[in-house]
Amino acid sequence: RRNRRGEVAGSEPIRPVGVLAAEAVAWHRERLDGSYDRNRIRSGLAEFDYVTGGFHKGELSVLAGHSSDGKTAVALHIAVQAARAGKHVCLFSLEMSNLQMLNRILAGVTDVDPDHLRISGLTVHELEVLEKAGKLLEHLPLYIDYKACNTLSDIRSKVMLKSKKGECDFVILDYLHLLSSIRQKNETQEQVVGRNITALKQLALDTDCPVLVVSQVNRASDQRVDKAHIPVMSDLRDSGTIEQVADCVFFVYRPERYGIVKDERTGEDLKGVGKLYIVKNRNGATGIARFRYNASYTKITDY
Repeated sequence: RRNRRGEVAGSEPIRPVGVLAAEAVAWHRERLDGSYDRNRIRSGLAEFDYVTGGFHKGELSVLAGHSSDGKTAVALHIAVQAARAGKHVCLFSLEMSNLQMLNRILAGVTDVDPDHLRISGLTVHELEVLEKAGKLLEHLPLYIDYKACNTLSDIRSKVMLKSKKGECDFVILDYLHLLSSIRQKNETQEQVVGRNITALKQLALDTDCPVLVVSQVNRASDQRVDKAHIPVMSDLRDSGTIEQVADCVFFVYRPERYGIVKDERTGEDLKGVGKLYIVKNRNGATGIARFRYNASYTKITDY
């Protein structure tokens, strides 16, 4: 269907290069006067922000890793830090309930024993610490939505509504392969994932905010001859369209998981040290960003 001007309904008109050039100059002017920095989202991890510049409007980032590498822990850290900076963060969990998510957030912002939160119960002192932390979180612009069978259309509707209210600066989805989707006739799982990741990129463009998607890696990556198992792009599960569509792809990697406790080249102690391997960055550099984590992997800090 076409509108009165002859354009196909739902499509963007072809734009002259002069208009685009003016927009590009305006964007660079924003960077010069500092207003651009107020609009981008920082991760709260200095080395990652140094390499990538943080998360940018309209861009889709993919955070990948094995189930025991702490993808959710890193995503939660990013979500809380962005909210603390005053950004409205919409966090969609398809795996953990609201209570489970909140327990992990509370463990991350306090020194309360996570096992006490999950299993044995809190001491009187820990409860007091938790109450103080709860008050600090009271006005945090972080919105958590849990629904095990969330569909992309459900998420899109909620995000668009929040965006219209001015309450959506950053969208985080945990995780891609749990996203419910009706498989069309003769459609493979990789095609379903490709369709979903393309739609999430479109959501980033439509809302003019960054979208961060957590993704799993394939099992074959654990069977490589390389004993360090350094992640590469092809480790992404159903990687085809993800590689093409994503603006930024980075992997969580914990050397300790593979028995590596010291860097062979530098002698650096790698106990409690995690790395983010940034393997794709469409608008910037690639590289490695380090961070530290506690024994229970509930608290992440700068390297």
